[in-house]
Amino acid sequence: MILNNNITINFFPSSAGTTISDISDGNVYDRLRLACPDRFITLTMNVDGVQIKKGSNKSIWPVLLAINNLPLNRRYAIENTIIAGIWSGVHKPSRAQMAAFLSPIVEELSHLEKGFNFVDYRKFSIEQNTVIKVFLIGACCDKPAQALLQNISEPTAAFGCGRCEFIGEVEALFDINHNRLLRFHTAKCTSIDVYEKN
Repeated sequence: MILNNNITINFFPSSAGTTISDISDGNVYDRLRLACPDRFITLTMNVDGVQIKKGSNKSIWPVLLAINNLPLNRRYAIENTIIAGIWSGVHKPSRAQMAAFLSPIVEELSHLEKGFNFVDYRKFSIEQNTVIKVFLIGACCDKPAQALLQNISEPTAAFGCGRCEFIGEVEALFDINHNRLLRFHTAKCTSIDVYEKN
């Protein structure tokens, strides 16, 4: 994959100032750039469950990695997506199963952070042998997948937030006996206003 994208991979992305237009403009990337003067590649992980077919109880949970150094128009192309693993089963994986499944992926990512020798056999130059480090800097998941990845409670449970340690509260905004209607943005805003006034 690196060989196929060698011309378009930006090993030294620079921040555009205060405007954030890509992941390389963020704080995590800036800190990484300062801490690692070597060539590096960053990854974004995606994990989500997919039902095999409608009505089936079988599902797969692919772990996909996107190379952030590629231009946006090529970053998420199927040929540039790294399939780090696929969990399959008749049910959603338990936390213990997900931890066991992710363990070798985490181990490999930790190894890649230390750097590896990359040799481009297509060219013969002084930079033929290059050390490249690879860092996973983010994950894009829905709340149930995030709970599995972080081994935390489901988002609707007590302590279900992935960022804080507050127990949380459930507030009933609507009468459960009332007929529910399709909600629109304005109706949702009105409901929130009513809740905040009470």
